[in-house]
Amino acid sequence: MKPMMIKQMGAMLAVGTVLVGCLMGCSNSADNSTKASSASMDAAYPVVYNYGGREVTFDEAPKKILTSGPTSAIYAAELAEKGQFAYRSGEFKDPNPEADAMGAEIISDNELSTESIISRDVDLVITDTFTGFDPEKVEAAGIKVIMPNSGVAHAKADGAGSLVVPEGTPFELISKDLRELGKVLGHPERGEQKAKEFEKQIAELDKSKPGKGKTAVMLFYFSPEYPVMSVSNASIEGQMMKHLGLENIFADEEAPYLEEVNWEAVLEKDPDVIIVKYGRTGSTFEEDKARLLTEPGAGTMKAVKDNKIIGISNHNTWPTPEMMDAMRTISDALK
Repeated sequence: MKPMMIKQMGAMLAVGTVLVGCLMGCSNSADNSTKASSASMDAAYPVVYNYGGREVTFDEAPKKILTSGPTSAIYAAELAEKGQFAYRSGEFKDPNPEADAMGAEIISDNELSTESIISRDVDLVITDTFTGFDPEKVEAAGIKVIMPNSGVAHAKADGAGSLVVPEGTPFELISKDLRELGKVLGHPERGEQKAKEFEKQIAELDKSKPGKGKTAVMLFYFSPEYPVMSVSNASIEGQMMKHLGLENIFADEEAPYLEEVNWEAVLEKDPDVIIVKYGRTGSTFEEDKARLLTEPGAGTMKAVKDNKIIGISNHNTWPTPEMMDAMRTISDALK
């Protein structure tokens, strides 16, 4: 289980220490209606898309898109049209209601092979990693391959060593992805609108700092077999907490994700707020909260007594605009 865990968390490993903030609630992809079967007429081609030191040129909008990984699927659901976003893979059962609403078919919960991608009637693959397939062979078959820049750190940590991690905080890269992927998919106005909404909500949260003066810990279970885990401020979740004004009790730990939490330290530091990240293995907030309360001494903690246990979905902690839902959930609970 550990290799899979590290792989799925890789997207969060390279996070700067100063962030401009967090996230927007881009409108549901269900709103990306089927008014047109082709891309918007406001698009201007050719479009050159750069990611990880690679350059891909588009002379027209892609007609059929396949995504591999939850981050890529979220961006496609935000920016594509129904029918244009055709297939999904590699989400490992991570709930993705936005992509569900788009009608994109799940062809595998795991990553696809080179052969299985080539066999599909698609002209673009948007992927979180290169695991499972050879991008050069896919491109040789006439299918373009790109990656959101907010996910390049994930791919590099996952073995794509030739990629160059772009400059900028994860949240700055999310804004860039919305604009640049919008151009690629033929909907630059949609991408620009969503990026501006995103940045506006970043600024609002950055100003309000609803958690200022409060200590907090984020806890989660990677699987039924794993013990409780946590995050430092080297993780994107830790930076979300910092942006909200919360003081993470494990802020200074070197590792982004703490696989073996010192539970005695959690009890000793007794944070004001506990954030439970749920859903990584299909669990609900109620299930993971109940499991947390069975940890030794959990009932004595301040956050438990004050009912300051906040749940956020794992789906909303990938480096995409969906993170704004998690930020708002935490912010609202802190008021």
